[in-house]
Amino acid sequence: MTRSPKARSPQSPHRPTPKAIQSLANEDGDYEHPLFSLALLSRVQGHHWNWEDLTPAESREILDFLTAVSKKSWGQIKEDQTESGKPQHHYHKVKDLCKEAQTLLQEGELDDLTMLYRFGVSRRARLWGYLHKGTFHILWWDPEHRVYPTTARS
Repeated sequence: MTRSPKARSPQSPHRPTPKAIQSLANEDGDYEHPLFSLALLSRVQGHHWNWEDLTPAESREILDFLTAVSKKSWGQIKEDQTESGKPQHHYHKVKDLCKEAQTLLQEGELDDLTMLYRFGVSRRARLWGYLHKGTFHILWWDPEHRVYPTTARS
């Protein structure tokens, strides 16, 4: 008896399957510059990372950061470090994020993602999304470090 192949739901061109998401360490694009996609910005009202509530200062901070980081290759981005010598930009497991972030991923039908990538924009602020084939798909602006809470920061 032969099995018929399972019907697969069509994938959006902006949504990779979990197998398609690769660590930067495994990509051959270390010399490539990042591309950014705004197609999946979270505009859900009532959460901490709503893009609709950006201040002019936050908008400028984000644009300045994206301008600066887009001039670097992925290899250079991987080498960026914090003052304490830790990677400034890196992956986080979705299961380690706050519950609100996990819920937003489910509501946005992105619950197949197991890892998100975050850019450390400043000591506190983070830009969250996922990487697919050298493109960073921006989801959230986290000025207060709430997506992945840690000990108190100044």
